[in-house]
Amino acid sequence: MVGGYTAYYEPIATPVEIYDPATNVWTAGAPLPPNTTFDSVTAFTAAAADTTPPTVSAQASKAELWPPNNKLTPVTVSGSIADDGPGPLTASYTVTDSYGQVQPSGTITVNANGSYAFTVQLMAARKGNDKAGRTYTITVTAKDAAGNTATASTGVRVPHSQGK
Repeated sequence: MVGGYTAYYEPIATPVEIYDPATNVWTAGAPLPPNTTFDSVTAFTAAAADTTPPTVSAQASKAELWPPNNKLTPVTVSGSIADDGPGPLTASYTVTDSYGQVQPSGTITVNANGSYAFTVQLMAARKGNDKAGRTYTITVTAKDAAGNTATASTGVRVPHSQGK
């Protein structure tokens, strides 16, 4: 209630003028950001912009695929995603390998407590002359409502020989 009147605010997308009583100056402003609240008839405070990215963790259920028998092997990736900002999170994953071959990708469902898990099929194969073996990198990317992103990666190897 201001001066006997109740002030109501509806979100608007047009620029507003902001009055600074200390300098007696009106300044053209930008559109009001979400969660803007009015302190009085001539001033308002804007909610601080969310510039903090989410936190992401990722862990594969297998560190190695053995034997290299050219069979698809299920690997479960699990972890957590957290964000202090308001709004929903979106998450996705991509798989790359050391041979540059096309690998799976997709979206991730994040549970209410921030945990997630998904399974990918990885080929237990490597080139016979590749002494380093094949490496799959699974990258999880999270994006918050403000557009901040964060990633976490985990690896799975198909070694040249067992124990190396």
